[in-house]
Amino acid sequence: MTKIREVLARMGLISKINSLADVKGLMINEEEYSRVQNWLDAYRGDADWQHYTWMDNYGVDHSEKRKTLNMPKTVAHEMASLVFNNKCLINVTPITEKVKDKTAPEDLDNPAHLFVQNVLNDNYFYHNAQRYLEYMFATGGMVIRGYVRDDKVKLRFATADAFIPISEDANGVTECVIVDAFKKQGGYYTLLEWHLDEDDSYVIKNELYKSINGSDIGVKVSLNEVYQGLEEKTVYLKSQYTVPTFVYVKPNIANNINLTSPLGIPLIANASDTLKQLDLLYDMLYQENEMGRRRVNIPSSMIKLKLDIETGEMKRRVDWRDRAYQIYKSDDGENAKPDDITLPLRDEQMLNAINGLLNILAGQTGFSAGTFTMAQSGEMKTATEVISENSKTHKSKETHETVIGDALKRVVQMVVELGKYSSADYAGPTDVNVSINFDDSVAKDRNQDLDYYMRVTNNQQLMPLTEAIKRFNGITDVEAENYVQRIKEENADEGDIEDVLGNEEVNDNANTGATKPKDAK
Repeated sequence: MTKIREVLARMGLISKINSLADVKGLMINEEEYSRVQNWLDAYRGDADWQHYTWMDNYGVDHSEKRKTLNMPKTVAHEMASLVFNNKCLINVTPITEKVKDKTAPEDLDNPAHLFVQNVLNDNYFYHNAQRYLEYMFATGGMVIRGYVRDDKVKLRFATADAFIPISEDANGVTECVIVDAFKKQGGYYTLLEWHLDEDDSYVIKNELYKSINGSDIGVKVSLNEVYQGLEEKTVYLKSQYTVPTFVYVKPNIANNINLTSPLGIPLIANASDTLKQLDLLYDMLYQENEMGRRRVNIPSSMIKLKLDIETGEMKRRVDWRDRAYQIYKSDDGENAKPDDITLPLRDEQMLNAINGLLNILAGQTGFSAGTFTMAQSGEMKTATEVISENSKTHKSKETHETVIGDALKRVVQMVVELGKYSSADYAGPTDVNVSINFDDSVAKDRNQDLDYYMRVTNNQQLMPLTEAIKRFNGITDVEAENYVQRIKEENADEGDIEDVLGNEEVNDNANTGATKPKDAK
């Protein structure tokens, strides 16, 4: 605990350690959190490469910020919206000895499923999950932690910059510190939430610090100063709890920057050079239009003279707000004429270069070429469909869904155990099966898939009607069978499909004079 406090001190919370190298056995280092901050700055549209200085003819330095496409935001948002949305189905069923052949509506009418859905809805989980998944793809990770307050299970999210891992095993990070810094009533507060894995229990310790000016962590104060009723220490026995009360989620991308780090890396981790070039080109495109205004050289003899009252001198009168005119001295006298020196714009060449870099960026971040394009109007566009299951975007989506689906299952397990063994009103089972059904409709061109498989199977039926209705509507087997029965009843007056085909064949034979063989079916 003392060593971890020293780590937090070096990371800006307390100023009393000279070097992070003095801390032995540390899983992460200061350089890693510096990278997380850089990724966060890029996501915010304030990357270091966007700032530059230049010197004018008088030797005066000027600080400028380049215009930016803010592609880290676009990339993270696009992947988050493909992976998770409100149509994602999280179904919970108790583990039973006998597995049913068919699912029925009453299967989801069980205490575990109803309790979990109630907790997720009360915490606006589906809305918050997509937002924090975007943060995860942008910065490399996020945390979902559960606790009980006012006899209800609560879920809270934290971003990568607030997460400090302490230890890990084959299943991931097992101990951590979650930092929550905020300002309230004229003071700067920092809550340190320790998640510790002891021999027979999971322990959560809360420490609140207050600083006057925010330059350091300050001094330890009572939790009741901000958090009424928050316990300093909470113990969860492993005889009851099978998972910790936090879940760390990261993109399914190998950390090639630090092979031993438990922290994840964002989609843009290996694309900083491309992002820099994109912003540089976009700034040039902006400057091209800024400096591409109409410019006309006019002789000084054509400028009106005005008396300067203070000096008594005659000065040429120019409205400097009008940038169209540039004055030059001419020896031609009255024969001097204005000269249009407006240069042609190079926006088409720059847009082509930007689109070329956007294709490179798509490949570096797990998307198919052509996913991101800039239109002639300067508007950024993203592809809304993945062409086929063989596309890079679809493969990346499924890869990320693997780790996110596993994390969601652990969240559900955490919820039912918190509900069962705390003051929350839940008396159902904790041994449950969890199925995660991500919505693929936004990522697949189903018409193209259908055309392909119909050709392969020589236009044969691909699946039973019951299964198709089940998948399309996201319902159970029994409900799908009821749908099929209702369709048959509604179409009974029109005859079944075989009768319709038979009548059409008779009509065709009558028109052509052909006779149907006796043994034909």
